[in-house]
Order: sequence, then structure tokens, then C-alpha cells
Amino acid sequence: MSTQPSLFDDSDSEPGGTHAESLSRVRSKIGAVVLEFLRERVATGRPEFAISDLHAYVTAAHGVAPASPDRILRDGRQRGLYEYEVVNRRRSLYRVTRVNPPTQEAA
Repeated sequence: MSTQPSLFDDSDSEPGGTHAESLSRVRSKIGAVVLEFLRERVATGRPEFAISDLHAYVTAAHGVAPASPDRILRDGRQRGLYEYEVVNRRRSLYRVTRVNPPTQEAA
């Protein structure tokens, strides 16, 4: 887990709860799907992906807000579940560089 302070204080109110509660709620819905997507990319030898690929994959599994997969992608990296690098920010291209083995806590 990252020790750097968040840009947003978890105590900030959001509709329906705090930032931390909102992130936890979204993570519980799609966290495992994002992790599955990344594992599949690595397993098939296609570690590069466009963020739109992630959106399509998650949307096919769950109807979610457009920015939710992005939030969970960043959250999983901060939690140490996987690593990725930005290949081309302008084109929203990423490359998975590491995915941890499955654990019970991963989702």
C-alpha cells in the first residue's frame, strides 16, 4: 500500500458517503473484474491495452460509471495487486508489468 498522502482526503463527503466508502463500494463491484482483465492480458501475451479496452471489458461484466474502471485500476496499483506503466498518455495506452498471484484478499 502506498504511504504517500492521497490527493483527496478520505473524509471528504460524496453523495452516498465518504470517498473511501465510495471507492470501497466500487471496488467490491468491479475490483475482481479489473484484476481478471489484467491477468488475461498477461496470460495471452498482450500486456498493452487502451483504457477503452478495460472499459469495454468491465462494462460487459457490470454496468458502471465511465470513470469507475480507471479508479479501480489506480486503486489496485496503490494496493500492490499489480503494476502498470503508461505507454502513451495521449492515446490512453498502458502496459501491465506485473500481476500478483491470486489471493483471497485480492478482490
